[in-house]
Amino acid sequence: MPWLLAAAFSAAKSCRASSAIAALSCGVIGVELLAAAQGCDFHAPLASSGPLEALRRRVRSEVPHLDDDRHFHPDMEKAIQLVRSGAAIAAVGAVGLPGVIGDAK
Repeated sequence: MPWLLAAAFSAAKSCRASSAIAALSCGVIGVELLAAAQGCDFHAPLASSGPLEALRRRVRSEVPHLDDDRHFHPDMEKAIQLVRSGAAIAAVGAVGLPGVIGDAK
């Protein structure tokens, strides 16, 4: 049954890789949130949709607008934590997104 051992090893390795990918994805999404919030700030007084404005307010409650140069790592960590904790999704609320099959409710 060496194939069974190899399969178990492969599954464990895949699980570790998936965990690393999820962590890195949270980082990418967190930085994208900061960039999007900054970009939307530049377009004020124009506003986006209600859910996106709620998310921008949530991001800005943790990370202020970047007016001057500053060390960016603390801002990134706060934004990443918003993603990891689910606070970013909670800020948006229940939003029906278009689906592949049928209309979103």
